[in-house]
Amino acid sequence: MKTRIFSLFVLLSLACASCQSSQSTPKTQTPSTNQTQSSTSAQQIFTNFLPPSQIYDLQINTPTGVVMRLTQISYAEDSIVANLAITNGSNEAIQLNDQDDMFLYDDLKKDSYDRYGNTYRLSVPPDNPKIQIQPGTTMKGQFVFIGRLSPQAKFLGLISNQRNPSYGAKTKPQMELKDIIIKR
Repeated sequence: MKTRIFSLFVLLSLACASCQSSQSTPKTQTPSTNQTQSSTSAQQIFTNFLPPSQIYDLQINTPTGVVMRLTQISYAEDSIVANLAITNGSNEAIQLNDQDDMFLYDDLKKDSYDRYGNTYRLSVPPDNPKIQIQPGTTMKGQFVFIGRLSPQAKFLGLISNQRNPSYGAKTKPQMELKDIIIKR
């Protein structure tokens, strides 16, 4: 009888030891839902710093008959998209990005003397890198500028042909929309 009890006791001990060792064996780690949720939350928080899309009705006219109109700006993680309509009312073809110098810039305050804070360069379309517009035509579209908007920016500006404002002013007009308010 003592042998039976002893055998039963050994058997139970082995069973318990087996249960404990299976609980302590390392398992292959898979991403937990908490890790996935925390990275998604961080991405959402990061995205929340971006302002919502904004509607504008801004326009600039040159003496030579070129009209640039800004209707909307949208903000993404890696770009800023401006909806523009540019009408060439002159009798010659114009270029707005002659020397890769059409860009957006941000300011911390209106009418800042340090006019260009961060700059966001135009993502140049391969079929029209100089943004050439024929006389008597209107170009409408979404102009994509590279980079995420700075969280500190309060105003934007848009400029074309920034490098040489006086050279070829008729066919390469420098046009600038300043102090575009960013509503957050």
